[in-house]
Amino acid sequence: MGTAFAQGAFGKLYRGTYNGEDVAIKILERPENSPEKAQLMEQQSVRQFLTRRQNRAVPLKLAVKQALDVARGMAYVHGLGFIHRDLKSDNLLISLINL
Repeated sequence: MGTAFAQGAFGKLYRGTYNGEDVAIKILERPENSPEKAQLMEQQSVRQFLTRRQNRAVPLKLAVKQALDVARGMAYVHGLGFIHRDLKSDNLLISLINL
């Protein structure tokens, strides 16, 4: 595993190799070690958000904002030369604040 090349609210990303392929390795930090990070954990997945809405439409402004956030995040990851390979609603976290 190489040196960290990116850091987020919950951990750091490292370059690594798995089965002969370059991969990104995310090392998560425990939020209980940091009250600030524990507050950031007040999130849910997009799937949970949509399920709780019980088939009610998402306001257009919010849907566009979320789609742009995902697109910008993927552009950043791809710009680093990585492919996510598991982009789905369960892996997209949104803040419970301001919903």
